[in-house]
Amino acid sequence: MARELKLVPLLTLRRGLARRCPACGAGGLFRAHFRMRDRCPRCNLLFERIDGQWVGSLGINTMITFTLLFFATIIGVFATAPDVAVGPIIGVTLAIAIVFPAAFFPISRTLWLAIDLLMRPPTDDELDAGAEGVRIVDPSRAGRPAGGR
Repeated sequence: MARELKLVPLLTLRRGLARRCPACGAGGLFRAHFRMRDRCPRCNLLFERIDGQWVGSLGINTMITFTLLFFATIIGVFATAPDVAVGPIIGVTLAIAIVFPAAFFPISRTLWLAIDLLMRPPTDDELDAGAEGVRIVDPSRAGRPAGGR
């Protein structure tokens, strides 16, 4: 019998933030820090759902990095006013700009996958049931026949 996985929005996003499979919560999604597996080891969900799937995670990573840079600059200016210490502010923002995007990379990938799953539930091709017979159910359609309204 197939095991059903429901996409509950907050749980799905929390799993994405924790670098876990947004659909089933399994870990071990990365072969290395920058290398994500093709499918989830537990539910067999395809991670690269469309060509260019990585662009969404790149956007999330860029937006959060720029937000951190903005706040670091503002805090640095206000903390050192009226004689603004430009050198240390540039040093801190440069460190953030180099270190944070690389450190946040795996989280941005799984977070974007969670957002994408909530916007576009997986098709049967993206969720090849494999040996475990796992399928994802949209909670808003629970109890309704396939094709029903």
